[in-house]
Amino acid sequence: MVSYTQTKLYKVESKSTTTGRPTYRHTIFLEKAFVEDSSFPFKPGDNLMVRIDKDRLIITKAEGSVTTNDM
Repeated sequence: MVSYTQTKLYKVESKSTTTGRPTYRHTIFLEKAFVEDSSFPFKPGDNLMVRIDKDRLIITKAEGSVTTNDM
């Protein structure tokens, strides 16, 4: 069972298709073993709610979340 993992926050730059200006997105990569563990609470396509609580990032399923397997 994989109950924790260490990762980084990545900032990726791309250009806007309409204005040509730089835009940014941020990504957190999770290890395959961590995500595929039977205790991992999310599935691809789940709508998630992310919030900050002091110095923690808390991720939960969004209310009324419907899982889709399109991802």
